Amino acid sequence: MAFKFLASMDADDIFISYSRADCSAYLNGLTAALSAKGFSCFTDRLGTDADPLPPKTLFRKVRLCKTLVLLASPGAFARPDAIAEEPCEFATASGTARIVCISFDQDDDKAYWSANPPWYPFVEGKAREREAPGALKTGEPSLSIVEAIAETSNYMKSKDRLRRYRNLALALVIGLTAVGVIAAAFSAVELKRAGEAMTEVAKQGAIADSRSLANQSQTHLSEHPEDLPTSLSLAVSAMKKSWDHGIHTV
Repeated sequence: MAFKFLASMDADDIFISYSRADCSAYLNGLTAALSAKGFSCFTDRLGTDADPLPPKTLFRKVRLCKTLVLLASPGAFARPDAIAEEPCEFATASGTARIVCISFDQDDDKAYWSANPPWYPFVEGKAREREAPGALKTGEPSLSIVEAIAETSNYMKSKDRLRRYRNLALALVIGLTAVGVIAAAFSAVELKRAGEAMTEVAKQGAIADSRSLANQSQTHLSEHPEDLPTSLSLAVSAMKKSWDHGIHTV
């Protein structure tokens, strides 16, 4: 878990998969527009090792990114193998819900989209964003495209935050429950030892009161896990009750 947390610190928000044949200008414009909105974008132009084939360091970055934007340009269809591994790596690590596909056939006949490239299964059936074909030359992404990518990325980031909060709350409840069980066990041992030095009536009374408060603490924790302060207060009262009678519980 710690390793995953440290690895996530090196993750970018968006990985952009594109064809160098016709998307270089558009890539620059899209990266600039998304960066202006506060997103960190990564492409194969940044920080990748020299290699005739896509390096493993690039695929590591692909798997860590929160969202993948696939620029399905005519060049990408003409040489689909050039970018096929990137959406495959991303889908394997994060699924296809985080993939945003952009085609350049707005108000066009969509002729080039009829092909069936190896990365098509990762976007098949998904609603794609359609960009004007001329944007490939001007390098200026439309506002609707930028907003669509930003909306998807923000949504996925919010889901990741909720998942982290849920896991943290669950771990906290489990931890408190474990501490309560251990404390109860030690308390029972200490109560047994201290009972020899107390009168039977005083001992039984202290034990009964302490256990009652401890039980109230556990019951409240199980019924109201969100109200941790009350559960802890009852647990502390149980311990104090014992201490007041000379029984030193944990």
